[in-house]
Amino acid sequence: MRLYICNALAMGMLDREVQARDIANRATQGMPRIPTPITLEQARDLLHPTLDGQALPIEIIAAVGHVDTARLIADALGLAVEQVHGRITVRIGEPSGPWESVECALIGAYVGPRLPEGCTTLPEGASLEWWRI
Repeated sequence: MRLYICNALAMGMLDREVQARDIANRATQGMPRIPTPITLEQARDLLHPTLDGQALPIEIIAAVGHVDTARLIADALGLAVEQVHGRITVRIGEPSGPWESVECALIGAYVGPRLPEGCTTLPEGASLEWWRI
């Protein structure tokens, strides 16, 4: 499985053909991707997938373009999330196929006032909202 860790969802991340499918055809063509709000605990669980108690292989790809946001997301998840230097294209396709080919995105969306330069903690009144797609 490939898991992209992002700080925002852009429409270009979704496969247009998959998203355009009629729900009635989901049995034969696969479901569109729908952003789902999750808890921080569920976000952390995505980093360590298991099946019948066995760990499944996962490739984690950081796609956070803001250094301070990357730091806040990393601290919340308990892992190293580097700021992306340059641009990576994140394209989430159809949620089907063998485990190794599944692609998902974990979005840690910052909600709050503009982050001060060098911020290491969430400012008062700010939060990270977690989404899975």
